[in-house]
Formats: sequence, C-alpha cells, structure tokens
Amino acid sequence: MDCFNQCYKDGIVTISCLPCFIQNISSFLFSSVAAVAVIYSLFAAWKFVISQGDAQKVAEARKTLTFALAGLAVVLLSYFAIKTLSQILGIDLL
Repeated sequence: MDCFNQCYKDGIVTISCLPCFIQNISSFLFSSVAAVAVIYSLFAAWKFVISQGDAQKVAEARKTLTFALAGLAVVLLSYFAIKTLSQILGIDLL
C-alpha cells in the first residue's frame, strides 16, 4: 500500500491515511507482542536454570514457558489468519 502518496492533498492529511495508520499500528503491535513472548520464553529458560532441581521451581518455570509459548502461538496464528483473510478479500491489512 502506497500510503504517503494517498495521504496528503494540498498539504493536508486526509481520511485515506486511516488504512495506512491501522496497518502501521497493527504491524507494530504484532512485532511488540511477539518480542515480549520471546523475552518471556527466555525468562522461563532462566527460571529453569536457577531452579537447581527444586520440583516447585521447575513446575513454575514450566508453567511460565507454557504461557509464553501459548502467547507466541496466539500471536502467530492471528497474524497468519489476518494475512490469509486479507488475501482472500483482496485488501492489504498487514
């Protein structure tokens, strides 16, 4: 989507900027949430390392890793669902 050529008319921002704005915000949010999920996974790995075999700490680390991977899976599945939907409808959402 060529956002910058459509956005301005006589130096004034028009409503045609809205799809570009939504596209930029959604791309930023998907990237940010994916980065947080990866960082959370690394935190879970660190919890495994420092658990020193304590069963309760290992269970807590496993739970943290499960939630981090589930969050990453949700982000990736939603990204691919939106990408597929945009291709089916013929519009550029991401």
